[in-house]
Amino acid sequence: MDMSSSRSGHYTVNKYNQTEFNEQQLDTSNSSKVSPATNEQCCCGRNNSQPIGSSETKLPEPEEKVKRPFINVPLIPLKIILFSWYAAGACLLPYMTLHMKQLGLTMVEMTAVYAILPIIQLLGTPIAGFIADKTGNYKNVLLLTLSTCIVTTLLIQYIVPARKARDPNATADSDDGTSEALYMVTFWLYLVIRVFHQVAVGLSYVLLDTTTIVLAEQNNSNYGRQRFWAILATGIFSPICGFVIDHMSYTVDDYGQKINNYDPAFHFFNALTALTLFKATMIDVKISALPTNVWGNVRPLLKSANVWIFLFSVFIMGSCWGFLESFLFIHLQKLNAPNYLLGLTVTVGAFVGLPFLYGSEWFVNKIGAVQLLLVALTVYFVRLVGYSLLDDPWWCIPYELMEAFTLHLMWVATVRLAYQISPPGMLATLQAVVGGLNFGVGRGFGSLVGGAVIVLYGIRIAFRVIGCMALATAILYAILHFFFLPPLEIHDKKKKASSSTSETYKRRRQSSKDIEASCDEVTTAAAS
Repeated sequence: MDMSSSRSGHYTVNKYNQTEFNEQQLDTSNSSKVSPATNEQCCCGRNNSQPIGSSETKLPEPEEKVKRPFINVPLIPLKIILFSWYAAGACLLPYMTLHMKQLGLTMVEMTAVYAILPIIQLLGTPIAGFIADKTGNYKNVLLLTLSTCIVTTLLIQYIVPARKARDPNATADSDDGTSEALYMVTFWLYLVIRVFHQVAVGLSYVLLDTTTIVLAEQNNSNYGRQRFWAILATGIFSPICGFVIDHMSYTVDDYGQKINNYDPAFHFFNALTALTLFKATMIDVKISALPTNVWGNVRPLLKSANVWIFLFSVFIMGSCWGFLESFLFIHLQKLNAPNYLLGLTVTVGAFVGLPFLYGSEWFVNKIGAVQLLLVALTVYFVRLVGYSLLDDPWWCIPYELMEAFTLHLMWVATVRLAYQISPPGMLATLQAVVGGLNFGVGRGFGSLVGGAVIVLYGIRIAFRVIGCMALATAILYAILHFFFLPPLEIHDKKKKASSSTSETYKRRRQSSKDIEASCDEVTTAAAS
């Protein structure tokens, strides 16, 4: 660099702790104020007549927070993916229990299916999440799971044979064993295919959650605003699918009763999942691969009582959600609810959550993630007990409004906590564990316990038992969190980045001061 040059700039510290001169256009008044006596500048580009620390010497200030654009163009493909995938789930998943019932599975068999599925999902989903973390390639794993969803859905729809209703007047002699064999084939074939389907669906949700977190952080947005589009799709497509099933897809039996055909739910799911698969090929998720010292990163989590009570609460909330997903529609059908009301319950629960999702960052920051989990558990108690008291199915709508707290804000808070406590390079693994506990094991436990209570005591008592379980968990979590447990230790990525920026800025200021001092010494020596 020419020592007599009139270029202006500032010094920074590079990654090798070496000082570098960065040219940039500063205030032109600085370069014009040259000493009239000597008309020379020191080696740092500062006038000799300009005292150190003068207001004329401007150091680079920390970068201001970038405002979020109204339309974040890089996130548009992600929004389409979330919209189409959650629309697919809204069309099929609420009707899976009714489809099992239509195939002829008994309540005991349905309870067994919901008991086995979460055990397999708990093992399969974290393993697949670990593979995604290990390779750092979420995209290929996501494409594989979405393809598996389509294949297994087609198998459930067309391969599993439906049972014929047994004739109550038939004698043992008239049964040649074919009917019993068909009963066994239906159950086991359905169970095997459903296991693969459930693992693929669960992992797709986990990977999309992880992808959403990463891309939102990289593009100056937040998770809640992206999930907004997922829930909007749920609210739109669920009543559409229910209307089609109710009015355009049914048969009439010999007694004049209408029998619904749930094939449209499968068609909607496959078409929307195919769209999700197509758009997923267009995104690029860059995540660091899993570190070599995995145990060293996981061990602090296993020793933390905060983490364990957090995971237990997620498990209980998943149990409440799973019980409602499995048996709420059956309860409403016993109250003579039409199918479009079943779809409307999903729509109401989705639309009421949209403003909460859009402002989810405010809720999490002002109320706190743990406090939102406590609110969700308490509201679950109110919802479940309220459902047990219903006589008119239309009165379920007020309780569906509470889903803004029990699902939308709850899951945003859960994902935020999981993101903060996840060790470096293990985001997908921890998200898979949390998602598996809530949507896998928790759902299965709620279905299993709820189904057993329904068989023994009836469906109304089952709702109250699950509700009391949520309230007890809320009380336990609150006591431990506020009176006994230390603050949750988090790995705040934003905080680390901010701290790193602050340290770099401090080093720049110190380096600039040192250089200015050196310049003064050189100038003084030259003058003497």
